[in-house]
Amino acid sequence: MSSWLKSLIWRGIRSTLRRHPSYEEFLALRDGELSQVNSRRTAAHLERCSLCHGERNRIEEDILRFKAVDQWVNVVGQPHVTEGLERLQRTIQAWEAFHSDA
Repeated sequence: MSSWLKSLIWRGIRSTLRRHPSYEEFLALRDGELSQVNSRRTAAHLERCSLCHGERNRIEEDILRFKAVDQWVNVVGQPHVTEGLERLQRTIQAWEAFHSDA
């Protein structure tokens, strides 16, 4: 493939990617952090672009999952990381001792 054709394809890809809002822009729109102009532009794009509309829906689903995990941690409490680490270290030491004797 010629370098001219590669350059043309790359410019087309970059141009296409620039037309879609970034992940950060989706979040900023959701949180009301975009200027009025950018907010209207991004919202209008979401209305007409099924790809970005789907991506926004996936982001919303991820946010709901994160919230569910946060709620679970608040109800159950923080996992006992220190106890688990100590148990893992004891198990590794016992395994190493067993295999060093063999």
